[in-house]
Amino acid sequence: MATITLLFFLLLQLITATISTTPPPYNATVFVLLNCGAQSATTDDTDRRWDTDTHFPNFLPSNFTSISTTATASEQDPSVNRVPYTTGARIMRSQFTYTFRVTPGTIFLRLYFYPANYSGFDKAESFFSVTANHLTLLSNFSAFLTVSASSRKQVQKEYVINVDETQILKLTFSPSPNSYAFVNGIEILSMPTDLYIHGDVKLAGNTNPYNINNSTALETLYRLNVGGYFVGSTEDTGMYRVWDSDDAFVVGYGYQTPHFDDASITYTPKTPAYTAPTIVYTTSRTMANYSPGLDWEFPLNSGFYYLFRLHFCEIQPEVKEINDRSFSISIGNQTAEREADVIQWSEGWRIPVYKDYVVNVRNQDGEQNVTLALSPNPNSAYQNAILNGLEIFKLNDSNGNLSVPNPEFFFPNNSPPNNNNKRSSSHIIAVITAVANALSKEHFLGNRMLEVKVATPKEEMRAPAKKVTRIFVARIPPSVSEATFRGYFEKYGEITDLYMPKDPSTKGHRGIGFITFANAESVDDLMNDTHELGGSTIVVDRATPKAKDFRPVSRMSQGGGGYGAYNAYMSATTRYGALGAPTLYDHPSSMYGRGGGGGGFPSRGGMGQKIFVGRLPQEATTEDLRQYFGRFGRVLDVYVPKDPRRPGHRGFGFVTFADDGVADRVSRRPHEICGHQVAIDSATPLDDAGPSNNYMMDPPPPAPEAYGGYGGPMRTYGRMYGGLDYDDWGYGLGGGRPSRSDMRYRPY
Repeated sequence: MATITLLFFLLLQLITATISTTPPPYNATVFVLLNCGAQSATTDDTDRRWDTDTHFPNFLPSNFTSISTTATASEQDPSVNRVPYTTGARIMRSQFTYTFRVTPGTIFLRLYFYPANYSGFDKAESFFSVTANHLTLLSNFSAFLTVSASSRKQVQKEYVINVDETQILKLTFSPSPNSYAFVNGIEILSMPTDLYIHGDVKLAGNTNPYNINNSTALETLYRLNVGGYFVGSTEDTGMYRVWDSDDAFVVGYGYQTPHFDDASITYTPKTPAYTAPTIVYTTSRTMANYSPGLDWEFPLNSGFYYLFRLHFCEIQPEVKEINDRSFSISIGNQTAEREADVIQWSEGWRIPVYKDYVVNVRNQDGEQNVTLALSPNPNSAYQNAILNGLEIFKLNDSNGNLSVPNPEFFFPNNSPPNNNNKRSSSHIIAVITAVANALSKEHFLGNRMLEVKVATPKEEMRAPAKKVTRIFVARIPPSVSEATFRGYFEKYGEITDLYMPKDPSTKGHRGIGFITFANAESVDDLMNDTHELGGSTIVVDRATPKAKDFRPVSRMSQGGGGYGAYNAYMSATTRYGALGAPTLYDHPSSMYGRGGGGGGFPSRGGMGQKIFVGRLPQEATTEDLRQYFGRFGRVLDVYVPKDPRRPGHRGFGFVTFADDGVADRVSRRPHEICGHQVAIDSATPLDDAGPSNNYMMDPPPPAPEAYGGYGGPMRTYGRMYGGLDYDDWGYGLGGGRPSRSDMRYRPY
């Protein structure tokens, strides 16, 4: 009996401890779930009950039967949740307004769309706008085009909206001319006061804050459990938010993902238990030892301000004190935080905290990839960075608008529609439908299956030219401070971001810097002048992104032959390394008067970002190389030269990675592609290999440090891998024909 009593007591203690460490979910005071157009109430996969909209006549306009109808999707995709997507839809032929009476305060508004063919209604012909009180949520929206541009079959839109003291939320659907509107589900859920809308927020790259008030509406774009797995709506804190994995957005492989699932998290009044589920704070992404930082990329529409909410919690046992881990935060190349110290912010170990930042994605056409970058502070005990969770919201513009254009859909005929033709919109819709139907079916000619693709004109595939707003500055004297550097260039215009890489050994700068101006005209003006700082002439050049200003280099024989396209690569990366991973500018050399290794060459470094792949089997393709080496890091370019004398390739190729350090890791292990072991070597450019142009004739170096930056003198590939005949195309010894600057081999 005593044993049973003791066991019962221990079990009770365990249950009590479990309850005490589990954050209580938020209990919504407003909870509306409408399965629009459904025949009866239904329950979803989370056991939530969805009522049909006709169950609440007060929500509907008085004439709803004459201006709308209900229908069930003719396509029941098994990958789509049945409720609220496929059980019914409200089809609206003219303006239709739902009126909800809700408690004043901030709410989640979630809209659910399943673009399918409904009885008498073609999915490609639906274009409509949606407003919520004075806010424009969607404009000329096509759910069909939206899913056509993604891998999903359904669309969910989530908004954060404040309802004022009138207690009325009017949700209006307005079909575009000769079209119709539809909705499958509407969800309204209250949230804690000031969870997202709470006044002044730090504006990245600016000293003035950005005010988020009750007139501000937010659209949720990304909600990520960083370093962890998918967190479903029932695992949230009572607001049924979904937290996706960040794997699709992280750049490179220079990270670790520590998990402490059993860690006890202590919430505070500053970070209440409903802020984010515990699993978000017990998982994280941190830097690997060789990585220069943590980076994520997010496609965002231009012309809006965005709220970035970063969730932090120091959960690792070795990081418990202030300055154990300190790092900077940059969003969209604009400094958001110079000294981020989670322990200092949260005032303790395993105490969660979040930080909000607003960033302006300036007006350009279409989407931009906006980078979130965390870089370690060299003065902290552990030179590392951490992030546990991330939420990104779009903020409405000054007109109360959150809408963006539909995803682009290219056609073989790029003639613009005739605006004077009243039937032009129906013609476009017919073309969209025809193309979509053609792409969705299999086609055969005789017994052969045909492959059908959209033919996009080459000129439409080229990205529009963008004006450069960033410059690279070299040969900066050590005496020049960051304040002096900024003060000199501010006379040319407003500076939105400035960065001078630091040298950890000297604590000073490395003689280079990057400046981003608000306007491209500032760059144009300063490029017309010569510049002097600290009594020395400095080098200034445009930091041109990617392939911009790439010029093929055609090197005739110069005593030792040429290294073909790689010379163009080195020219481009050396001049325009400002936007990429460290290049020659980041390796001290005599080129900018900053010392170096023996013989005037750079100090020894790694393999850079490029590798040479030899002994490549004939059945291996560029896609095989891209997929295989993509497991080690993000691949920028793969080039396999074709054999001009016979079908197939030359038996070797080049792979360029996005990040430094990946090539070094790849070189340390054997590799097998298509069942054959391949040889890996540094793709060292000829000009950086040593003091002469002839590798065979060069005597052995006195020490490994005599050659640096790119792994020392490159061994002739023909000698290494035999019978590959590289010198015929300028890859080995020379005096022969000029090297081929193949334009397919882009440096970026």
